[in-house]
Amino acid sequence: MNRLMLTAMLGLVCVGTGCATIRGDKQKMTIETEPSGANLVVDGQRYTTPAQVELKRKDTHRIAVEKEGYRPIAFNLESTWDGASMTDLALPGGSALMGASVVTGSDKQFNQLGKIKLEKTSEAKPTQLEMYQYRGRLLIKSEYDKAILAEQNDRTRFMGPDNN
Repeated sequence: MNRLMLTAMLGLVCVGTGCATIRGDKQKMTIETEPSGANLVVDGQRYTTPAQVELKRKDTHRIAVEKEGYRPIAFNLESTWDGASMTDLALPGGSALMGASVVTGSDKQFNQLGKIKLEKTSEAKPTQLEMYQYRGRLLIKSEYDKAILAEQNDRTRFMGPDNN
């Protein structure tokens, strides 16, 4: 009896502690705008802000925001690997759990977006502004390129300032 109980508990621990696998392949996100009450379209689904949406972690999602009197914006929201699946490797059969996390996308997460600030405009038909998501912030192309370049040139980002 004790052996059966121990085996069952060990099995439960092995299956139940795969962090990325357990959290699932979807993530809930709240998207807020300033001002609120904007039309939000996520992959063709319509919402009004603030809105909570559930997104598949492994997919890139197309998001558009518009409100009368404000410049409409659009951007792609992509998830990034967050290391949660590394805990899977510590378990018996961990490489299989990690493989499942990669296939389902549960090893990724979306950066939480800050409040999206819409720009007032007096144009009758304002052109849509293409934005780029970088670590939870929405940037115009030149700001995005600058942020990426700064990150690539940052020799301290992995090793710290004393290990150049």
